[in-house]
Amino acid sequence: EALFTLEEESSMGGALNLAEGWLDGRLLLNLDSEDRGQVYIGCAGGADVMVDAQLPTSALRDEEVAVRLSLTGLRGGHSGIDIDKGRGNANRLLMRVLRDLESLDARLVDYRGGTLRNALPREAFATLALPADAVEAAREQLPTLEARLRDELAGADDGLALAIEHAAAPEGEALTRDASRLLVAALHAAPCGVERMSVAVPGVVETSNNLGVVSLEAGRFHLCALVRSLRDSAVEDLADRFRALFDLIGARTRVENAYPGWTPDPESPLLARFRALHAARLGVDPEVKVIHAGLECGILGAKYPDMSMISFGPLIRGAHSPDERVELASVEEFWGLLRALIEDLAAPAR
Repeated sequence: EALFTLEEESSMGGALNLAEGWLDGRLLLNLDSEDRGQVYIGCAGGADVMVDAQLPTSALRDEEVAVRLSLTGLRGGHSGIDIDKGRGNANRLLMRVLRDLESLDARLVDYRGGTLRNALPREAFATLALPADAVEAAREQLPTLEARLRDELAGADDGLALAIEHAAAPEGEALTRDASRLLVAALHAAPCGVERMSVAVPGVVETSNNLGVVSLEAGRFHLCALVRSLRDSAVEDLADRFRALFDLIGARTRVENAYPGWTPDPESPLLARFRALHAARLGVDPEVKVIHAGLECGILGAKYPDMSMISFGPLIRGAHSPDERVELASVEEFWGLLRALIEDLAAPAR
């Protein structure tokens, strides 16, 4: 049997809606890993945390002008695999800048940061209403803020750039001063990045969150975050922390597209056959891994609890970013390994 699922990168809707009892097979070869020489036997579960609010606004005052603030140049990457690499999250970092500019009586007009909930945001943009006599002070503050952030990210994410420029007078209103402060404070305090490392699986992230997509337009605030964990209870708890936090500003929080984790089975006969075949064909044992990312195996395993699974694939780098690429030689190696494994599994028992 060959199973092709829809929406694997957005909502995992295909796997989530797969009927129970539809598949006959009891061995699953999941072709969704990104490192040659490795085989995965477990993964994190996760859930999308959606936050929405209609926040109070007021017209720009006569003494206010609009400026456009941008934070660009970050590397981005996969919100699971790359979450522990020390890279910047544009939404988190721009909130720090906005906190610093609050002393100048800045108010948010609009905001746009991130494109996918499962990708680390590379850039973010905000339009601010500032007193005209505070614009120069904001401009003078920016190099210091940029230098501070670049110093913190040095060696992990070296391209950060902050810029400020005059913007056309907005057609709509800005958030009230109190609403602007509350929103920036909530986003500044929101969980972001690695929450806990695994004790059971050393070197693997257990629980994390990515502030993936943030927007504000005409007072309508929207956040889409992706919570991941090897423990389903930790996903539920971190999602509830979002609800508790954003309740304080009157926002509505909902959890969508939750999917379970995949519990490792290091004694699996399927794994043993793969390891033997990998060693025979390539001359080395594969690394057996657990990944902090959402493979569909957790969902499929919940629907087919007797199914034995492994996941492997060619070498992919820069997933979920414009730099995504695949090593062609590893594709040929992967294809040969897949064919050999299917032939081995189909052979009569010896």
